[in-house]
This record gives sequence, structure tokens and C-alpha cells, in this order.
Amino acid sequence: MKRTAVVVSGVVAVSVLVAAVLLTASASPRGGAAREVVPLSTPTPTLVDDETIRSRLDGAQPLTWVFVGDSITHGSSHTAGRRSFVEHFAERVRTEMGRVGDVVINTGVTGDRTQDVLAGFDARVRRFGPDVVVVMLGTNDSVDGPAGRDGFRSRLGEITTRVRAAGAVPVLQTPNAVDTAASPGHADLAAYADLVRGLAATEHIVLVDHHAHWLESSDGTAPDAWLSDDIHPNATGHLEMARTLFERLGVLDPTSPTGGADGAADGGADGAAAADGAAEPLVAGEEMSGRA
Repeated sequence: MKRTAVVVSGVVAVSVLVAAVLLTASASPRGGAAREVVPLSTPTPTLVDDETIRSRLDGAQPLTWVFVGDSITHGSSHTAGRRSFVEHFAERVRTEMGRVGDVVINTGVTGDRTQDVLAGFDARVRRFGPDVVVVMLGTNDSVDGPAGRDGFRSRLGEITTRVRAAGAVPVLQTPNAVDTAASPGHADLAAYADLVRGLAATEHIVLVDHHAHWLESSDGTAPDAWLSDDIHPNATGHLEMARTLFERLGVLDPTSPTGGADGAADGGADGAAAADGAAEPLVAGEEMSGRA
């Protein structure tokens, strides 16, 4: 299958598509040999925030990027020493794009929910004076099931309101899909992902839809080859999330290491296999809590 990558350049007054590059790769089993790239299912509308982000990326002013979320953003243990999607983002922006003055800050905390981010907002977001704040929450909130949906939607909305009040552009991400058969406590995660999509649509916020992409990539189930356990992405899953983020922000370059050239960024089969195996001792303790 194919992924369409869009690279946007030039100072953006209105969104202009200038290139479309198709990247083809072969399917892979768990263990991280080759990977299969699939396109996002629907065209993404251009928003004012898209234009703001892209024009800032085209400018010379250094940017501060803050990523906030739970253990999936935190990237702890499940990549077994390989890069998380936030670290791939830093590599793409600071090295491959040459924006060495940019700062990429990760304040993800294992186990966190929306209420935790609100309680620590000043320490985890505001104090850094961010230009862009990338938020991914919902995996842990979803264990509250249908009864927790309204509260989650309200708190997530308050987070994005505070981000704008801090002078930053919010970017919302849906969580990756999980193995709900093995982790029934997260059976309502799809509904929580829908709430993230709804908020993004209502408030005209840039959305990176990992949840949809993961399901589309594996016939409606979470791709086993991208998971460390029932919930958490492994090194391959984090790289896939990074590429989905790059594509949505218009900065994916399929010829670069982070974009998929020769599988360099994920270390090939040996690196991904090591990441899967080495994470197992720490996974058991986290599964007991049922939190990401």
C-alpha cells in the first residue's frame, strides 16, 4: 500500500500543495523487518493553525515545541532505548530540517490523564513559553468508560483553551489503537478518540489521527508489529507515529532517515526486535495498573 506525503514550502499566506511523493514499502511481521505504509483515509482540511505552523517553520525564528501526554508521549521503557516519536520529531526538525535553534520538550508522564495535565499545566506547558503544544491524551481516561466521556471532553477542551491563552498553537493527537481483546479496560478508547476528533473539528484545531491510521493499517485492529504490549507502541510503532505527525504537519520527507529511507531511523530488524524483547520486564508492572 502507499502513503501520500505532502511537503509544503514557502511563506504560507494560503495553503499551497507543491509536491506529492508516494512511498511504497513491504509488509512486516512483529520483530520489525520491513514496514507497510498506508495512506490516511481522508483529505485533511487546511486550518488557520496549519498555516501558522507552516509559516513559522518557514521562518528563521526559533520555535519551542512542547509535547504533553501520558506514557505514550513519555516514551519510557517500551522502546527499550530506541527513539520515541517525540525524539524522532526533534531529529526531523532540528537536524534534517536544520532548525538547530528549535527546542523540543517532552513533558509526558506515565499514567497521566487530562486532570493531571490540567493540575500541572503551568509546570508542564506554560513555563516554557511554547509556540506549539502537541497534546495526546485519552488512553488512561478511557478506562472510565462511557460515564467518563463528558468529563474527558470538557477537560481536554480546557487544556486547548489554556494552550491558546499561553500564546501557543495547540495540536491534538488521538492515541494509538490498542489490543482491546487483551486489555478490555480500554474497550471505550475508540469513543474517546472520537471525542478528540470532535473537539478538533469544533474548535478548528490541527488533528493528528493516529488511532484511525493504526486501524486502517491492520484491518480494524491494532497492528501487533507496532506494539510492545497490549497498549504501548514499540520502537516501530513510535516511528510510525512520528511519520504520521510529519505527514500531517507537512514536513514528511520519505528520502530522509526519519521519513523511511532504508529503514535507518528504526535501526532495521535487529533494532526493532531488541526493543520488543527488552521492554518485557517493565511491561508486566504497567499492565497491572492498566495505565499508559
